[in-house]
Amino acid sequence: MPAKLILLFLIICIVFSENEGFKFPHMKNKYLKSNNSNSGYFYKTLYFKQKVDHFGFSNNDEFQQRYLVYGGFRPTQDGGPVFFYTGNEGDITWFCNNTVSKRQIFVNVK
Repeated sequence: MPAKLILLFLIICIVFSENEGFKFPHMKNKYLKSNNSNSGYFYKTLYFKQKVDHFGFSNNDEFQQRYLVYGGFRPTQDGGPVFFYTGNEGDITWFCNNTVSKRQIFVNVK
């Protein structure tokens, strides 16, 4: 009996993992909400197409990769610095709003 339950559980897991229509909902933590207007750090959210699988040749699926552009810093005409910040798998807007060091870099370079 336990072997049949384990087999049934594995089959259900495989079916749900292969079905692209089924997605687990993202856990939203009320403490991780990001608000562009309250951070004092104004940015524009843009997207570009990104391949889902960078290493395989059979999967041509794409998704919209999100990135943020800070609007308060303009490089000088002589080709000033460009700051590039890579986050991790977390919400990029939360990191952007809660990372003071990036804002401090922009202020110090101006």
